[in-house]
Amino acid sequence: MRDTETAESEVPSRPLYIDNRDGNTLARAITGYLAALRQAGRIPDELCVASCYFNPQGLELIAAEARHLPRIRFLLGADPVPESMLCRRTPADPGPIRQRDDHRPGGT
Repeated sequence: MRDTETAESEVPSRPLYIDNRDGNTLARAITGYLAALRQAGRIPDELCVASCYFNPQGLELIAAEARHLPRIRFLLGADPVPESMLCRRTPADPGPIRQRDDHRPGGT
């Protein structure tokens, strides 16, 4: 086997845990992994990112490596409702609403 074949057959390990501590950011993990794949001659068909939060500035951070990919997909979570906007239940509030089961014999 030639040296180039060995380098191309090796697949870099994916980042398993990203916690934003000490530079361990999602942008660094994605760009580092994509760069390693590209250098190994293994450009993936797509990049799929599942994250609670990803903004346009984040896309800009990975653009240099992501531009080599034919497709990018994002699965994003919704922004949580601010706690100040949540309704608070009080002891005087009625209990939970129960759906009537009309399919039981007697329909009660």
